[in-house]
Amino acid sequence: MAYPGALAHRDALTAAIALSFAIGAVIALPVLPERDLQGSVVMALNPAQGEMVGWPRFVDTVANAWDRLTAEQRAHTAIFTANYGEAAVIDLFGRPHGLPRSYSGHNGFSEWGMPPAADTNVLLLGFDPTDVAPYFSDCRTLARINNDVGLDNNEQGLPVMLCSPTNTWAALWPRLRHYN
Repeated sequence: MAYPGALAHRDALTAAIALSFAIGAVIALPVLPERDLQGSVVMALNPAQGEMVGWPRFVDTVANAWDRLTAEQRAHTAIFTANYGEAAVIDLFGRPHGLPRSYSGHNGFSEWGMPPAADTNVLLLGFDPTDVAPYFSDCRTLARINNDVGLDNNEQGLPVMLCSPTNTWAALWPRLRHYN
């Protein structure tokens, strides 16, 4: 026999679980419209939510910059990104646009290797120009990333730059790898 109030406790527990699930889903899953993310509690609690915003435009922007290169330049140009998310989106969605695989020194993505030695140019994505000077030179901006919803994420407003490595990839790679 159930004790008095057992049904009420079960209902309260069920409601608490459902509420926790709903709150967790909004914070952890991309259910809030992109245009509503800026300044939201979701972004305050989980800034990673905003890092997927604008991926189609990101790839389109990179592809347009890539297409501005001559065939000879493309044959010797690596795509190098500031973080594994940017590298992954290029690898996942860039092939139909004619983009090659990407490289990144960020976290585990760096384990997949550095660009080939023959890549004497680099298309840099997601970097602030002031941060690349020790590693890359002769940079020129080909485009700027715009997620088209005005969300201030890690890529918004940063340039897509064509640069030259200041040393061989083998010499630069240990310095370009980072974990955070």
